[in-house]
Amino acid sequence: MSLITTCLLLGLLKGSYSFCPPLISPQLSSLAQEWADQMASEARIDMIPEQRYGQNIFMARTGNLKSAVNDAIQNWYKDGRTEYCWEDVTENWENSLALDFSQVVWKNTKFLGIGATTTRTNSNKTVVIALYDPSGNIVIDGDNSKSEESFRSNVLPLQIS
Repeated sequence: MSLITTCLLLGLLKGSYSFCPPLISPQLSSLAQEWADQMASEARIDMIPEQRYGQNIFMARTGNLKSAVNDAIQNWYKDGRTEYCWEDVTENWENSLALDFSQVVWKNTKFLGIGATTTRTNSNKTVVIALYDPSGNIVIDGDNSKSEESFRSNVLPLQIS
């Protein structure tokens, strides 16, 4: 992904955080780009089997990288924020839009990697992949109280100034 597109992404996310946003990681960006290239060559989207990193994936209906990244952020952040249940965070665990949102704003995430590629079979679609380290929004099987506490301390309400 170009530096321009990466900067666009960070610019769109800047107002989303009530804390310092994660730093762009060249290593994560390379991995995200490799996965975006693979998904684009197959004209599909799927999570990286490696579960070490948090992930957001999106298939934009445009061949323009700038528009595709904007559409991905619209989906992950803005649409997800409207779906997010602040009163009972456990309701978010089965809602993919809410989980996408929580990963984007997860407070303890330190590094972010971005990849985007236009599909080869249809130039009007672009795969956008975001990877986060450390991973956020993990639901710990069998320990709802720990998961709930983690969500409450890492997904903070939007700060309006």
